[in-house]
Amino acid sequence: MAAEHGGSASRKALAYTKAALNWARRHHSAAAGLAGVSGWWRDVSSVHIEKNKDRMPVVEDVGMTLALAEAFRRAPGRAINIEASDRTILGLWLLAFTVQRRAIVGVERQYLISDDRHGEGYRPLLAPFPSLPGGRAFAHTRIV
Repeated sequence: MAAEHGGSASRKALAYTKAALNWARRHHSAAAGLAGVSGWWRDVSSVHIEKNKDRMPVVEDVGMTLALAEAFRRAPGRAINIEASDRTILGLWLLAFTVQRRAIVGVERQYLISDDRHGEGYRPLLAPFPSLPGGRAFAHTRIV
């Protein structure tokens, strides 16, 4: 798995396999053929060590990504003729400006605050602090 798909994929596959075997042994040990078998898979560990990433996008790259997303809402060469929605583009903008992937994927409509003081196309976003790294609240105002 590591040779063909990389170390991260191999670690995930190992974790999923161990979880599946644990579940099968706990709930269906006889049918799974795991009755009386020691949990040997619990001691298996990955030898892959994730390296720190040294690449980082520069401001120009982020700007180009956002400009291209706005200009080409339908990716050239795609068989389907569906354009990216305003919400999808907004999500990309929000992700690019906050760099908080974990927090952004958990954004719910209830986090948008009704406040017309910022003008049309703007609604404040307040993400609750438990969902964010470091436990700090996050606010952003350019939400449509």
